[in-house]
Amino acid sequence: VDDRTILTQVPVSYLLFLEKQLSDLYNFIKKLPVLDAAETWTFDPSADCWATEAIQTLKTFKLPRNHVKAEATEHHPAQVEVYYEDVTVGYWRTVKFSGSLPAQRVNELLQRVEKLQQAVKYAREEANNTEVEEQEVGERGSNVSAGERQFIALLRSVLAKREIIVFDEATANLDIESENSILEATDRLLQYQTSIVIAHRLETILNSEKIIVMDKGNLVGFDSHINLLEQNETYKELFSAWNLVN
Repeated sequence: VDDRTILTQVPVSYLLFLEKQLSDLYNFIKKLPVLDAAETWTFDPSADCWATEAIQTLKTFKLPRNHVKAEATEHHPAQVEVYYEDVTVGYWRTVKFSGSLPAQRVNELLQRVEKLQQAVKYAREEANNTEVEEQEVGERGSNVSAGERQFIALLRSVLAKREIIVFDEATANLDIESENSILEATDRLLQYQTSIVIAHRLETILNSEKIIVMDKGNLVGFDSHINLLEQNETYKELFSAWNLVN
């Protein structure tokens, strides 16, 4: 996007998913309320929203007055007309506040999303046109590496669109490079799915929303990585030992 590479080596399945998400985001932005163009708006930092210029309105009171059209004479009474005069008794000021966005800002956001959509569409078309080398996987993946087997299993689980995916020691037998690739792909592909990760190696669970800590078959902790480090002694010891090794 704008001569800047955002992601590389992205699976086609993820690009398809990303296209759908960007389409939803585009439609959401289009529905955002915009400021009334008939008003003059300035941003008010104290209120963290937009505000119009103060408009002063006078409050008036109708006071009856008598207007003598003709003086009284010996033969005719006076001709008097009653009229009402607006007398100012006070005023108030009106300031309108709005959490809407300027139309220009909404258009800028739409243009940014359109650029991302075009980039993703181009990347997907390029990926579809890439020549694929055929390779016999073999019985139980005997002809591919452990890392490739893990990638295949991960993509199959994502394409199956399971509501919950369980990883049981998914990276236990991988080298560091393959493990990092698996973890990066997992973070990208499963960010909108529920996944349960069973692991002894802490690097595979550090980004989890919640971590369950077991000790001799007992549940001794259930929280995020940061909170467990601060409050759970068992997890703190495990993390210290992992840090020492790494």
